[in-house]
Amino acid sequence: MNHHPRRFRAAVIAGLTVLGTLAGTAPALAAPAHTTPARTSRSWSVTTGDTGEFGIALLESVINPSLTPSGVNPAHCTPSAAHPDPVVLIHGTWENAYDNWAMLGPNLVRQGYCVYAPNYGNSTGITWLNGTGDLITSANQIAAYIRDTVVPATGTTKVDLVGHSQGGSQARYVADILAPQYGFTVGRVVGITPSNHATTFSNLVNIVAAMGLTNFAVSIITLLRQDGFLEQMEPDAQFYQDLNGSDETVPGIAYTVIATTTDELVTPYTQAFLTAGQGATVNNVTLQQVCPWDLTEHITADYDKNVVQLVLNALDPANTKPVTCSTYLIPLH
Repeated sequence: MNHHPRRFRAAVIAGLTVLGTLAGTAPALAAPAHTTPARTSRSWSVTTGDTGEFGIALLESVINPSLTPSGVNPAHCTPSAAHPDPVVLIHGTWENAYDNWAMLGPNLVRQGYCVYAPNYGNSTGITWLNGTGDLITSANQIAAYIRDTVVPATGTTKVDLVGHSQGGSQARYVADILAPQYGFTVGRVVGITPSNHATTFSNLVNIVAAMGLTNFAVSIITLLRQDGFLEQMEPDAQFYQDLNGSDETVPGIAYTVIATTTDELVTPYTQAFLTAGQGATVNNVTLQQVCPWDLTEHITADYDKNVVQLVLNALDPANTKPVTCSTYLIPLH
């Protein structure tokens, strides 16, 4: 699959730019201070997992919607002493458990984690196109999956959550609001370009118009509006009122946000960042402050080896390692 022509991959990525987390309008947040944890001398070894490109993973999931990343969603998994908390991966809007996590999932399994990834929020009837349903209903689906699948499979009631795009805000909703109701706790929440606050959706419209995809964009917007999805992404929607109405965090949870300055969906990119409330810790990371030549954008951030290393550090802060930076462009190679 690494021999696909550049033109084909460019078309795939361009067409998929519209498949992300969206919308609304809100004033920009000032970027909180960035922290750099203590590091050891040994770096992480990261592989491409099942595939190193989002476009290829998406096509594979269209062909076989039941695909699961290698090693993810085992029927039974005993957490190790080094990694006692299972990791639950939460995909983004218009994505699925395979196309979002075909790279990161196998890398976490390789490091000895018990890893699970649900599909949630399908309102379209298209089996590979998820994360489009009512946001609060989707959050409850994720929480129920953790209670009914992850807890019995691993024998533990404490988990860590990693979410991309909408999945990042869903991870917070599950951790901050729903976990006590469903009988489990959350230790860490890691957001990869998360939609933690409303964003300037007009930027997406401008991008697809510049690509000559205006009719495609209108069709997508129309479909999303059928479920009231875009309205739910506005800053005064109940989902965001619940999530950000008072403190943006809850005591006892460690939050990491990984944002990129080239994000075309969460705009401005600082809308991804969180402000720590009492008893919680927040590490807001701008990717380019770690790896200045990394130009990854919103949709493919979870296929960036630099981002994978940052996630590994966030999940295991006692074993933090230097990030070995590689230049990363939109993957057309």
